[in-house]
Amino acid sequence: MTVTTTLRRTLLASGVAVAGAALLFSPTAHAGEVETLGGMDLIEVAPYEAVEINAENVMGLLPEGKQNYVVSDPAAFDEAVESARELVGDDIRPNSISAGVSSVDGQVELITGAWRLDEGVPHIEIVAEGADFGYYAQPVALEDVDGWGTYYFDPVAAGVEGDAFTITASDADGDVIDEIEIATGF
Repeated sequence: MTVTTTLRRTLLASGVAVAGAALLFSPTAHAGEVETLGGMDLIEVAPYEAVEINAENVMGLLPEGKQNYVVSDPAAFDEAVESARELVGDDIRPNSISAGVSSVDGQVELITGAWRLDEGVPHIEIVAEGADFGYYAQPVALEDVDGWGTYYFDPVAAGVEGDAFTITASDADGDVIDEIEIATGF
C-alpha cells in the first residue's frame, strides 16, 4: 500500500519528532461549498536541496527513482538523502497522490506525500476529520522536471489538531484528481 510505504520510509528516514513553526497556510472551504482561491505557490528546488518544513523537519527531492523524496531532521538530511538514493520512491500511478503521516501521542504532527500529474501542479487540500474548512499543503517540485513533486502540511504550526485527515488533490479547474484519507495507526 503506497500510504504505508511512504509512512514507513518517512519514519525510517527521519526519526521524526515534530514541533510547530511559524508557517503560513491558506484556509479553504470544502469543495462545492465556497469557491476556493487557488493553492499555495509551488516551491521549485534543485535535486537534494533541503526545504525547511519546520525547525525539526526538512524535505528533499531526488532525481533517482520515481517520486523519490526524503523527510528528515536537518542534521540527518545528508545521510537520509544518501539512503534514499537506493530506494525506488513512491512510484505512484499517474494523476494521483500518496500520503505519509507522522504522529505523537495519537495527534498528527506532519503530513507529507508525493503527487504525479500529467499537466500542471495540483492544489492539495487537507481537512481534519469533522472540520468546517481545510488548508492547502505546500507543493514542492524539482526545477525543470514536470509531472511530479511532493507536498507537506504542518498541522501543529497551523493550529490544527486531529488524528484523521482527508487529502484532496484538484487540478487548476477544481476537478478532483485523487483523494486519500489518513489517520494515526493506519
